[in-house]
Amino acid sequence: MPITYPQEPRMKENKFARKMAERTSAELEQILEKKEDYQAEAIEAVIWELEKRGRENYSLVTQQIEEQRTEKEERKRKESNYTEDPSAPKLYPKWSIYVMAGLFTPFFAGIMMAMNFRIIGNRKQIPIVIGFTLLFTVLVGFFVDIASTKLNTPSSLTNFLNLIGAGFLGEYFWNRKLGKNIKYRKKSTLFPFALAIAFTAIVIWAIITEERL
Repeated sequence: MPITYPQEPRMKENKFARKMAERTSAELEQILEKKEDYQAEAIEAVIWELEKRGRENYSLVTQQIEEQRTEKEERKRKESNYTEDPSAPKLYPKWSIYVMAGLFTPFFAGIMMAMNFRIIGNRKQIPIVIGFTLLFTVLVGFFVDIASTKLNTPSSLTNFLNLIGAGFLGEYFWNRKLGKNIKYRKKSTLFPFALAIAFTAIVIWAIITEERL
């Protein structure tokens, strides 16, 4: 039977550990007295270093830090719309709607939003959101074309207007119609973004080809 040796306890260490190891015990105790002014990880590093130097046991302070961290994580979890509940709908995340509209076109973002409405069963909003984003995209293209030829405005105007469309999608269609506090599981955004990138590449290629003719 092979002989097993007891493993040494793993060193307690975080990103503040080395910095706290360079301080004197008096400085560490001063930090501990004003622990409200420091991050929880910094206070943990102070406690570990003091205990390593043979100081008193700070288990009570450690427990308080753990309770604060647990409370913070619980508050963050409640504020988040994401959930692992299998009964929750699987939707394209809100951030992806903003990014799709801002980087590409509100119309693509509108399709993603329409699919979210279909998943939750709110089919009434589908033609509305698609119609709005299609009209908005057409108007942006028309306005930018006029502005670029007559007013010589920069091409970044398109992105600025798209961000306005993204804001409308988020504030009106998501917050008011989908539900600002809706709990949902995240649906993969790989396919819609890949499709948007491919479409944009084709459009750019067509424009370059036309200019060469």
